Amino acid sequence: MVAELEQLEHECEAPVPEERDILARNSSDLFDDKERTDDLVDWLSQIKLTDERFLRATPAYRVVECAGRPLRRSHGDHFRHSQAVAEISKFISHSWQASAWSKIWTLLVYYNWVAAVLIGNLVACVAMILFTYDLLPGFTRVQRFSTEPTFQGAWSLSLGLISYVSVLLLRRPREGVFLDRCCVNQVDDAEKMEGLINMCACLKHSKKLLVIWDQTYCRRLWCIFEMAAFLKTHSLGGLLVQPLYMASFVLACNLVNTMAMFVDLVLPYESHFTVYMYILGLCAYAWLAGTAVVHFSESVTTAEQQLMTFKVANAQCYCCFVGHQVNGGELQCDRKVILQCLQHWFSSIQEFEKNVQNRVRKALTHQLGSALYLYHLSMVGNLPLLWAQMDKASARLRQGDAEGALAAGIIGSCGLVIFTPMCIAVVLLTVRSLRYAFPASHCTFKRLAGVLAFLVMQLMIHSTLELMVVSAGLLPGAALWSGIWLLPSLLLSWCASRLNFQRGAERQEAA
Repeated sequence: MVAELEQLEHECEAPVPEERDILARNSSDLFDDKERTDDLVDWLSQIKLTDERFLRATPAYRVVECAGRPLRRSHGDHFRHSQAVAEISKFISHSWQASAWSKIWTLLVYYNWVAAVLIGNLVACVAMILFTYDLLPGFTRVQRFSTEPTFQGAWSLSLGLISYVSVLLLRRPREGVFLDRCCVNQVDDAEKMEGLINMCACLKHSKKLLVIWDQTYCRRLWCIFEMAAFLKTHSLGGLLVQPLYMASFVLACNLVNTMAMFVDLVLPYESHFTVYMYILGLCAYAWLAGTAVVHFSESVTTAEQQLMTFKVANAQCYCCFVGHQVNGGELQCDRKVILQCLQHWFSSIQEFEKNVQNRVRKALTHQLGSALYLYHLSMVGNLPLLWAQMDKASARLRQGDAEGALAAGIIGSCGLVIFTPMCIAVVLLTVRSLRYAFPASHCTFKRLAGVLAFLVMQLMIHSTLELMVVSAGLLPGAALWSGIWLLPSLLLSWCASRLNFQRGAERQEAA
């Protein structure tokens, strides 16, 4: 921030109002560097607005529209999409070193997944009804657990997926959010400088701080500064953490499961090629699950270690990264202003570091380590499984087989709500149990262990279903199958949700 002030200092010719003397470009005649820095620190530490028009927000959809242009490109006038507000709903804090596309996917899933799931399921239900009443075309094939050919369709899967993806990508959430490239004027230098000075006040007037977390976040001085300014005036309950990689996991699961379900619906069930393709899809999904859980586990551990050993001196900022030189000119270090602000807010840098190492660490790792986050995202990633079972149910209803349709409904709903999250919980428990036996460098072994655990659980689930259906019939077998696995599923999910993700950091801290 001081770097930008110095760089733009000579460009301002218009007079500046008295209450904003800290913004004067020609202040070299009035202040020396130390006075100017002290004046700026004094203003920032008060967390006050220089002018109410700098408290701005933009609708959330503006951040992700045009494939997330504000997150991908530094040029362009995005400021015109923001407006002055009385209060900001969410302040988006993120590291510019992180992947722009990953941040875009994360925000799309964060804001639109509930609406996408509801609309996708509604459209799939409508398609199921239309096919049941012979209003949509289909094809003939032999279903699983049947010897007679049935008239089959894939409308629930197709239309449900199309509507789900459309809502996920095109819905326009209107919640007012703060993103620096949209809410700080990037075209007018004077406006840009004053907008930067008002960022602390914008944090004060924000209801929530939405942290798009990746492994570079805790190393960025500006990110920590934003969190410090927010926590200065808010409780930890206002902190929301979204891991960067989870949205990619959901979308990858959607893709793999859609391909597997199309194979299951369209290709002949008795064909060896269909079996091979289904096994390939299951292995791909197991690999995705194992990779995501290992990444998830290592990220939580990394966050614990970074925050537990956090030192302001080790945090990075842009001016230091470029060696305090830009376009042949010298830049002052932002660290001076930030350190003085932190010292003013927390009485000393050491107190701030203790606050991060304890209070902030516990809040961040608790949210990052919540297995419930994986639970609902694993259900979202497996929606194609439910839609495929709806297609099978509509095919049986079309032939008057109500019991077979009910069995398909049981299999689809239990697979979505119980069995797949249970498999994720088993992988999570397996990987976390190996974190002390194997260091972070053994990620491949832990990934393979997670994949094996997932495949074993899937084999047990499918084998149990086959056994129950063969011995008791389709509907009684499906009901018995779901009842047998209900208690183990609840127990495993409870164990996963009770994982103490701070245990490793506490052990190291005690040591």
